[in-house]
Amino acid sequence: MQNAACKKGMNLSAIFNLVHGANMAKRDPTTGEFIKRADGKIIKPAGWKAPDVEGEVVRQDAEGSFE
Repeated sequence: MQNAACKKGMNLSAIFNLVHGANMAKRDPTTGEFIKRADGKIIKPAGWKAPDVEGEVVRQDAEGSFE
């Protein structure tokens, strides 16, 4: 998939940054820790939003990938 995205001229760093930011937003702001369920899955806090990867792909296609 990475190869195909690069051939299309996509900036994968921008997409990585979106996903990383969303993942880091799962951290408890008071303790800096991630709260986990018994099975180890990180619990998403109230108000957490998934990264808009599709929106970023559309933006890159319309405006250019390194804007």
